[in-house]
Amino acid sequence: MEDKNKVLYSGTHTIGNKLIILKSWSADFNFYDEVLKTIPQWVSFPNLPLNYWGKITLSRIASGLGCPIYADDCISSTTRISYARVLIEMDISKELPKCIIVQDPPGKEFEHVVEYDWVPQYCHKCLMVGHDFIVTQEVAEPQLFAFTVVYGLHTIAHRYDLWAALNELKEHMNMPSLIMRDFNAIKDMDDRVNGTTIQDNEVKDFGDFIEDCRITELLTVGKSYTWTNSHVYSRIDRALINAQ
Repeated sequence: MEDKNKVLYSGTHTIGNKLIILKSWSADFNFYDEVLKTIPQWVSFPNLPLNYWGKITLSRIASGLGCPIYADDCISSTTRISYARVLIEMDISKELPKCIIVQDPPGKEFEHVVEYDWVPQYCHKCLMVGHDFIVTQEVAEPQLFAFTVVYGLHTIAHRYDLWAALNELKEHMNMPSLIMRDFNAIKDMDDRVNGTTIQDNEVKDFGDFIEDCRITELLTVGKSYTWTNSHVYSRIDRALINAQ
């Protein structure tokens, strides 16, 4: 028993620079059912007045934090008077108090600071010591963007109004912008296979719009041509974005 107490009450212990928790064994201990919530904690009471150093008085003070187990040897020998130190069994699933209310003999109360040799982390999710469970959620600033859906008419002349309306959008392109869908127009000479020969005026309006608005085509995957009648293949659907 003396050897056991010497180990239990000699202070904190480490293995591989990691603190370990020592508790007295009891007959009803079950390793699998044990939830480590109550552990012995060395608690210091710095600059505690000497008239509170009696075992009974100090035990009552420590009872405000938990179940007092043992006071270190300096209490009885008064070889160190800068702080009183008590081993207290405490519930670590709750936040450890940073101070305690003490009442003097006349009944006046005062607040006294307490310090711990070790403040263990306790996870309330898995009920284990050694880490903490913190839920953090970063709320990002809402980001606005402009989204325009296009459907172009079938002839060059009928698409003049489309290009005019789209060119007006450049006044509002100070935010991320996406313009997409069926332009019913080709942009490059290789955007159509078979059919009639591509003329310069077929690609001019589309090219001018892209250059004036300083937009670029969004890279895509899949088939190169988006429309076909089983003979002619054309790329008339696109997604365009600006630099933002």
